[in-house]
Amino acid sequence: MSATAKEGAIPRLHLIGVFGGLFFGYLGLVAVIPVLPAFLRQHLGAANFAVGLVITITGLTALVTRPLAGNLADRHGYRQVMQLGALIVAAGGALYFIPLGVAGLIAVRLMLGVGEAALFTAGAAWSDDFENTGLEINIPASGTYCVYFIAASGAGSGCSARCILWFAE
Repeated sequence: MSATAKEGAIPRLHLIGVFGGLFFGYLGLVAVIPVLPAFLRQHLGAANFAVGLVITITGLTALVTRPLAGNLADRHGYRQVMQLGALIVAAGGALYFIPLGVAGLIAVRLMLGVGEAALFTAGAAWSDDFENTGLEINIPASGTYCVYFIAASGAGSGCSARCILWFAE
């Protein structure tokens, strides 16, 4: 490979950062979903409406805040907004360990929705930007980004199911 090709190539750490950030961000987001309904009903005595609200509020919040996250990513850079989203998701995940009750759990899930919006929107735009730079990239970045999202969703659900079976023993 010539020196020119190496200079025009996208550094692997950028790719690892984008795809790894997405994978672990979504792994953390989806791993808890199969456990939440039973936890809410059995430990917090939540009604069906509250269970549904806790599950769906993250997605609704992400849907509403994605345009804002995209605007921030365009103005301040994809990397910074994706990192902010990852930090918000990590902080929200840590808050699961504090007994906050149903209302607190709803607040945490709202926070996770904002983090998810920033993480996914900035990461998707950033991976798409890789393809539009004219730099050497040997993978379709946006398609690969979606594969990592799907893989994290499956792995998160699998991890959660394993934890349920382990705790049930």
